[in-house]
Amino acid sequence: MSTENLKNNRREYSRYQLDKTELADEPAEQFKLWLSEAENDKLPDYNAMVLSTSDSEMQPHSRIVLLRDIVPEGLVFYTNYQSNKGLEIADNKRVSLLFFWPSHERQVRIEGCASKAPDSMSDAYFAGRPRDSQLAAHASAQSQPLDNPKELENIFKLAETTFAGKQVPRPSNWGGFIIRPHRWEFWQGQPSRLHQRFEYRPEGNGWIIRQLQP
Repeated sequence: MSTENLKNNRREYSRYQLDKTELADEPAEQFKLWLSEAENDKLPDYNAMVLSTSDSEMQPHSRIVLLRDIVPEGLVFYTNYQSNKGLEIADNKRVSLLFFWPSHERQVRIEGCASKAPDSMSDAYFAGRPRDSQLAAHASAQSQPLDNPKELENIFKLAETTFAGKQVPRPSNWGGFIIRPHRWEFWQGQPSRLHQRFEYRPEGNGWIIRQLQP
């Protein structure tokens, strides 16, 4: 690989315009609009988002997770509560999310606080997962070292045997988190890097919208 390619790899963004007068009053509604457009255009993994957390030493950690629901309280994803991200959220509830749809030349940045979803919500989602995914939730001690991949295969097979002919219950250490946003930013790529950025911040019982320089 040539570092010159890294320096010179760029393209102009010009597919869409974004005007403040066209934005929804509520950031969640604007987000649903963009998410629906990504879904309708069949963008791959349109619900993928970067989740960033930080550990007790304030070291940030980022990974891709999938958005699984939008509820009045916020955005929902599911994970093992004993995973690194689960433990980091338990220590510091402040998180950030990033959605990026390259073909639409759009980003959405979200900052907020995470809390565990109600057990009833986690139970309902888990019950609708594919059976192999349910079994994997029992088999995997997510984020822990794995000395031998065969060990994980054996634990998975044990879970298959244990729950053969039965409904697979949700593990108590697996469930949802709800991210309650306190800041949203919508980014629309533009020519000459003069990108359009609009920030939503709470004010009173609503939100104030302001445009940011690119």
